Amino acid sequence: MAGDRTQPGRRPVQRVLPSQGPGAGLGHRAGDPVRPRRHARPAGGEIAFREWHDRWWNARIVEPHTLRGDASSIKNHVMPYWADWEMRAITRMDVQSWIRSLVEKGAGPAAIKRAYNLTSSLMRAAVDDDELPLGAAGNSPHWGMPSG
Repeated sequence: MAGDRTQPGRRPVQRVLPSQGPGAGLGHRAGDPVRPRRHARPAGGEIAFREWHDRWWNARIVEPHTLRGDASSIKNHVMPYWADWEMRAITRMDVQSWIRSLVEKGAGPAAIKRAYNLTSSLMRAAVDDDELPLGAAGNSPHWGMPSG
């Protein structure tokens, strides 16, 4: 195609307006004001990690085999470090320090990744449930997990 600047074998990028994207028509109309995210709970974020974990854990729906492996990861790698933390106090740097501590204790890459993914999921659930503000540590897809 004339004027196409893509490399051979690559498709040109199609520009999509927000009103045409995947979320179009899902409760948001063009021109509607964006609803700012607010805490539904006055003490948002003040919940202890252990307390939120208990609520999150009891609401999960996973296969029994997955549940057993996750319980082991939570017991051995997540709760010993985070149980007494206040949810809103956890920063990206804290997560990186936690991961480093797991490495120094000899946890393998798969164990660290599983513990990280569980913790990240727990934190994202807190954001989704308005326990933490949007943009809190758990809302970041690269919340501190080292690459490689």
